[in-house]
Amino acid sequence: LPPVRSETMLHALEGDSILVGIGSACSSQKQKVSRVLTKMGVPPREAESALRFSLCPFNTEDEMRTTAIAVQKYYDALKKFVRR
Repeated sequence: LPPVRSETMLHALEGDSILVGIGSACSSQKQKVSRVLTKMGVPPREAESALRFSLCPFNTEDEMRTTAIAVQKYYDALKKFVRR
C-alpha cells in the first residue's frame, strides 16, 4: 500500500479492532523488510508498505468486507502524508 508504511496502517486498523501483521508470522519482533518479499523481487519501498492478513475457517464474509472497507478508508486518508 505505498506510500503508507506498514506500521502506520497497522496502528490505524488496530483502532477498529482489525489486527494485521507487518512481517512473517515467525518474525513478530523484527522491524525490517520481509526477506520473503525481498526474495520475490518486491522493491524495498513497496515491501515497507506490505501487510499480512491471516484468515481462519471462522472468519466471515462480513468481517472481510469490513476489513477491506477500513483498509480503503485509512489508505485514502494516510496516503496524503508521505514521509520524505
